[in-house]
Amino acid sequence: MEFTIVDNWGDNDFIAINGIDVFDDEGKQIIVKANDIKLKILTKALINHSNPERLIKGKVLTNDHNKVWIIKRIENYFPKIYIELH
Repeated sequence: MEFTIVDNWGDNDFIAINGIDVFDDEGKQIIVKANDIKLKILTKALINHSNPERLIKGKVLTNDHNKVWIIKRIENYFPKIYIELH
């Protein structure tokens, strides 16, 4: 699976994602492990992003920026998240 982050919801400096849930064709949740996630991030954005494990932590209802995946917003750059299930 590939996710391209094309916009955020109002913050001029950062993009944040509370979590990603993956389901099979029967609606059952698939457990995603940290080693299933690959990020495609520009070198200049690498210093300004958090741990990708925050994408699959299970707690998605939060306003705490320490619990979400966050990356610095760079004009005309769209970060990609890849999930490769084994």
